[in-house]
Amino acid sequence: MKLSSRMRSWLFAALTLLVSGYLVVAWLFTTSTSSSRMCEGVLITVHDTADIHFVTPQELANELGDLPEQARRTRLSDIDINELEHQLSGFDKIERVEVNVLTSGKLLIDVWPMRPFARIFDSAGQSYYINRAGKRIAAQPGYFLDVPVVQGDFSADFPATSLIPVVDFIENNPEWREAITMIKANSAKEILLVPVIRGHVINLGDTTDLSDKFNRLKLLYSKVMSSKGWDFYKEVSLKWKGQIVGIRRNAREQKPEYIIAEHNDEEATVSTAQLDDGVSSGVQSEKPIPAAKKRKESHADRSKADSTTTKINETKKNKTI
Repeated sequence: MKLSSRMRSWLFAALTLLVSGYLVVAWLFTTSTSSSRMCEGVLITVHDTADIHFVTPQELANELGDLPEQARRTRLSDIDINELEHQLSGFDKIERVEVNVLTSGKLLIDVWPMRPFARIFDSAGQSYYINRAGKRIAAQPGYFLDVPVVQGDFSADFPATSLIPVVDFIENNPEWREAITMIKANSAKEILLVPVIRGHVINLGDTTDLSDKFNRLKLLYSKVMSSKGWDFYKEVSLKWKGQIVGIRRNAREQKPEYIIAEHNDEEATVSTAQLDDGVSSGVQSEKPIPAAKKRKESHADRSKADSTTTKINETKKNKTI
């Protein structure tokens, strides 16, 4: 029997209505059942890929209060999953948390612990860990992480996260990771490194051109300090491109000494630097450091004064004749 076009339309409409009704009834039944369904327990999973055990399931259970014990006497509808995630996210050792209800009726709490990148010590004597997002984690006696140590007072204008480039550069280079014991940040433009070999500190300036700065430091160590001694300079500065400036430990006057100093003018793109004992090295030229510029100007003024004096003496001599 062949159905007419009109009959097929009516049949399709009836089937659609029937399926829609079934779905509504099934949804109402499921909602009614789930609202009265009891929780079957709490599962806590800590995704600690580094095995640092900075946070444990037992600690998290303590943060949940009575929930783990009373879960089996609590309806799932009475558990606010969003509020539970918000509560656990406030725990300083947690990076991320997800809460879900399994088909078995159990509450699954997935936790990713905090991954600190440095330990901070400030002038007030406080110590804490910090992650890359700037979240602080209290440093407790029962926990220790082998991360870079940073000393400094940080603020909204100068956050500890601004040192991430320096920390990453040192951590990603094994030779410098073994050589540097601490970073001391006086300001964003005054970052000091404390090496394992005592006797001097290294002034990086800011966080720019780190590869170039550490290359110059390596040159200094291999060509100068290896022969002069590690405590010959109390501070070496890498602030200025193409230059290394040192302050002697036992100098009577605290004037800078140009371990690597520019000899060409400012417009030169490449010049030859003279290392303390006559060892030459090609370096990139840039503006001279302020002290060097001042010294150059003073030298020019003296030359001009000498020239003027010479001219005056010659004039007097001609008049006498």
